[in-house]
This record gives sequence, C-alpha cells and structure tokens, in this order.
Amino acid sequence: MRKPPHSSPGFQVPNSRVFLPASAAAGGTVEGRAPAGSTIEAFGLRQTVAADGRFRLAIPADASGAHTIRVRRPHMTPLSLRIDVTGAAAP
Repeated sequence: MRKPPHSSPGFQVPNSRVFLPASAAAGGTVEGRAPAGSTIEAFGLRQTVAADGRFRLAIPADASGAHTIRVRRPHMTPLSLRIDVTGAAAP
C-alpha cells in the first residue's frame, strides 16, 4: 500500500503534527489538529490554532466538492490540504 502524499486528507501529514478529516458534510463542523499558533485559512475565513493544537472548521451550508485548507505553521513550510464536502449535515 502506498503512503498518501503530503496533501492527502484523512491522514496526519508525516512530521507535521497536522491532521484534517478526509471529508465533511455541508453545514457541519470538523475538528483538525495543527501546531499551536498555526493559522488555518478555509472557506474565506482565517483562524489561529489554540494552545491545545485543535481547531474547528464550520463548513458553509452551500459548500460542495473539494476545497483547499491552508495551514501556515510557525517557522515551518505552509501546507495545503484538501477536504471533500458532501451533502448537508444531519440535523
């Protein structure tokens, strides 16, 4: 089995401490991990990762298909990850 490339969702990127689920439902939320102080850019919004290394992304209700999530880590190379957005989240 081949290792996923660094930009594959659903896997922790080796040696990066970054994780993002492979998919999410439109209108829902997902939780990811990145080094504290990293900046996450997604769906036109920007947020800073908390001290515990966790972040939450609100997926817009009208989002669908593949979307790029940018992770800018302190003193490290930025990463671009993909998340696949599917139909609406369950109520």
